[in-house]
Amino acid sequence: MTIDTVVVTGGTGGISVGISTVLSEAGFHVIAASASPAEIAAFAGPDVSDTRLLDVTNTHAVTAFFHTLSPHFSPIYLRLKVW
Repeated sequence: MTIDTVVVTGGTGGISVGISTVLSEAGFHVIAASASPAEIAAFAGPDVSDTRLLDVTNTHAVTAFFHTLSPHFSPIYLRLKVW
């Protein structure tokens, strides 16, 4: 079985914790990303695979973030919602 990796932005707080939980329980490798180091440190959410610091308002940070993942997880599909 192939385990797909999912990055949940804002994954350490609010409704995203629920999303992280459901995806983790469904067998996905979940990376809960947050711009807040304090939220990551205090995260007591589901058994997610990883937590990472990520500021999605910084284009360079997002690019660098996914470049660090690409050698380990491929292919990476990126879906962005722009308001």
